Amino acid sequence: MPAGKPRKYKTAAELDAAVAKYLETGETVVFGYDRDGNPFERDKIYTITGLTLFLGFASRQSLLDVSKLSPEYSDVVRRAKLAVSLSYEKLLAGGSKTAQFALQNIDRWTFKTTTETITPNAIKRVAELAAQYVPDEQRDEFGAQVREILRDEGI
Repeated sequence: MPAGKPRKYKTAAELDAAVAKYLETGETVVFGYDRDGNPFERDKIYTITGLTLFLGFASRQSLLDVSKLSPEYSDVVRRAKLAVSLSYEKLLAGGSKTAQFALQNIDRWTFKTTTETITPNAIKRVAELAAQYVPDEQRDEFGAQVREILRDEGI
């Protein structure tokens, strides 16, 4: 006879039903208010911690341990984590840094920032092209302004 506590959920189907119940409840988040102070946009948000507590586990690790019991349990936990990620993705669409942090830690998302460098030659070529569309009487002044900007920028 194996040692340890008996399983909280004897089957993956029981766990799945409990996860579904958590997803029905969720926490309502208000995104804004109208002029009268009434909420105008609501959505449910789910968290790994909320899911873990709702299922009656003492730690997030316990939830992950359940997923190792069988492929069926693993599927239930993976789908539950996807539902949590989806709620954060919705928040991310609104620019939430909290959602970005959560997704990096739940699903190992990575966010990259890119910087493009424009060469001095490219800037000069763009200025020359733009000068073609400046009326003749303003071309000298335009050229002087462009040269001043390039000089100020060290180009």
